[in-house]
Amino acid sequence: MLAPKDRACAQNAGIGTVSPNASSILDLTSTTLGLLVPRMTTAQKTAITSPATGLLVYDGTLNLFYYWNSSAWVPFQSSATGWSLTGNAGTVMTTNFLGTTDAIDLHIRTKDVEHIAITKGGYMGVDTMSPASPLDVIRNAPSGYGTAVFRTLTSGYGAEIGGVGSYSTYGAIRGVNSSGATADLYFNSTLPGGVDGNVSIANTAPNTKLDVSGDLALRRYDTTAVSGNNNNFSTNGYSFVRISSASAAFTITGLSGGADGKILILYNATTQNMTIANASSSSTAANEILTMSGASVSTVGAGCAEFIYSGTDTKWILLSLIQ
Repeated sequence: MLAPKDRACAQNAGIGTVSPNASSILDLTSTTLGLLVPRMTTAQKTAITSPATGLLVYDGTLNLFYYWNSSAWVPFQSSATGWSLTGNAGTVMTTNFLGTTDAIDLHIRTKDVEHIAITKGGYMGVDTMSPASPLDVIRNAPSGYGTAVFRTLTSGYGAEIGGVGSYSTYGAIRGVNSSGATADLYFNSTLPGGVDGNVSIANTAPNTKLDVSGDLALRRYDTTAVSGNNNNFSTNGYSFVRISSASAAFTITGLSGGADGKILILYNATTQNMTIANASSSSTAANEILTMSGASVSTVGAGCAEFIYSGTDTKWILLSLIQ
């Protein structure tokens, strides 16, 4: 029943209570009954003419309460349609997702500061809301560490990439372990547009295109030579090739794998004589060797030959022959 009115101008009323709460215009009180708001289909809801701001209905098509916010119908989210602070169960990969359905970027904040952005084009930025690449991280790294670190779960080993330390003028790729970073590879990034920068290993101030602070090793490739001509002799992509076996004297008429400026060391570890043929047509023209003497040269038993490839001449140039 309605609570009795003391005055015709009473400002609130109660149903189920004779003392309606002073802050409410209508106080419904019951321990056995609830409030039933208008129920309708989605079509009926959207057909309401000039809905008042705050108008509340139950959409039986979508099984959700909706209210009009002066410009659109807004659902009351539930655990069935919204993401819970404690997680959701029963999700379907092809149906449920965290994100947007319109052409609007998604931003993620902590302490009300935007830190992560996923653009409508699929680019992701960390501390940049306008990523210029599929993954764009812009942040001053802690002193001695890289901008981004990737580690294994169990050992903590991995790699750092990006600038090292705050206000870096160089980039780096560094191997790391659970207590620090080692095996540094740095590249100069101070030149305009990052063009023609220098690269260094184990030092932060490269003075040449490749500046190694320490020793340099070229892994060898062991192979066999056949007696007689060895045409288009395969280096298998290596710069140090060791001929470990040969049944008789042999001739190298050409070498595969040439690239402008590539240096190759060919080591004859056998007791058989090795001949380096000059401009031999037995091999492909781009694999031919120029001995610079105009004639073929040979080792007596074991020996070593050093070559460099000229891309302009498309020939290997013999630099030295040691026996």
